[in-house]
Amino acid sequence: MYHPPKCSLDLYVEFLIASQTQFTCSEIEKIFGKTISHDSPTRWLNRKNLSKDLLWQEIKPYIQPGYLSIDDTLAEKLYSKKIESVGYHYSGKKKGVSKGICLVTATWSNADGTFLPFDFCSYDKEQDDKTKNDHFLDIINLAESRNLKPLYVQMDTWYSSNNNLKAIQKKGWLFISQVKSNRLVTLDDGESWVNVEDLELTEKQVLEVSLKGFGKILICKKILKDEDVAYWITNDLTLTDHDRFIFHSTKRWDIEEMHRSLKQLCGLEKCSLRKASAQMNHMLCSFIALARFQIQALADGVCRYTRKIDIVRPAIRLHLNPYMSSA
Repeated sequence: MYHPPKCSLDLYVEFLIASQTQFTCSEIEKIFGKTISHDSPTRWLNRKNLSKDLLWQEIKPYIQPGYLSIDDTLAEKLYSKKIESVGYHYSGKKKGVSKGICLVTATWSNADGTFLPFDFCSYDKEQDDKTKNDHFLDIINLAESRNLKPLYVQMDTWYSSNNNLKAIQKKGWLFISQVKSNRLVTLDDGESWVNVEDLELTEKQVLEVSLKGFGKILICKKILKDEDVAYWITNDLTLTDHDRFIFHSTKRWDIEEMHRSLKQLCGLEKCSLRKASAQMNHMLCSFIALARFQIQALADGVCRYTRKIDIVRPAIRLHLNPYMSSA
C-alpha cells in the first residue's frame, strides 16, 4: 500500500525559514515527535530530484528591471568524511583553502534595491568537466532563455576573462566588472600596452581605453578602506560619470549579502546527508527559503533578520509571561 511522504517541499522550506539555529532532519523529528521521524525528510531529500525551476517559479513574479550578479561561495563541510562532491576550495572568509562544496551563484537585484536568488550550480569538475567560467556562461544563457535583459551583468576579477566579456557583449548586454591590476590596456590603439595599475588615473576619473583582446571600455578606480585600489571596467561607453559608475558597481555586493543570508538564515551548509543529490536538494530548498524571506520581508517592510526573529518572538513572550511583574 502506497503511503505518501510526510515531508514535502513546502514543509522543508518553511522549516528552514522558521528554525533559528538547527537545520537538520533530526531537528524536524524533535519538533514533530512521533508525527514525523527524521527518516521522512532524509528519505525525501535522498529520493527527490528537485528542479531548479522551482526557484524560478518563486521569484519570477517579483522580477523587475535590474542587475545580474555572478560569483561563487563555499558551503563548508569541515568535518565531513563521506559526503559526495566535497573537496578543497578557496574560502574568501578564511583567505585560504577550506573543505566544502563550491557553488557558482547568481542574484537578480531589482533597481529598487531588492535582491533575489536567481540560480546556482555545483562546481565539481571531476563530475561534469565544467570550469567556473563554464558555469558563468550557463547562467547568462539561462537568463537570456528567460527573456531577461539585465541593466548590467556584474562580476569580480575571477569572471572577467575576455571570453566572458565577449559572451555578454554578443548578447547586446552591458557589464560592469572588477579587473586585476595587471590587465593590459592601451590609450593609443595598440601602439603601447600598459598594466591597468600604471595608468595615470585619478580617483574620480573615468577613462576610455582599449582592453587587450576585447576592445573599447571605460575604466575607473576606487580607493578602498585599507588603501587598496579596485579597478572597474564597463562596455557602457556612456557611463562617463564616476559617481554613477561606482553606484552601479556597488550592486554586485548584493550577492555577498545573499551568501551570508543563505548560511546564517537558511541553513545552506547544515546538511550532513552523503549523496550529492541530497545535498543539492537541501541547497535548492535553502535558496527557495531565502527567496520567500526576501519577498515576505519586502511585503512587511522589514529586513530578513527581523523577519526571522519575529517567528519565535511569540514563543519567547509566552515563556516569559509567568515572570512578568503584575505591577
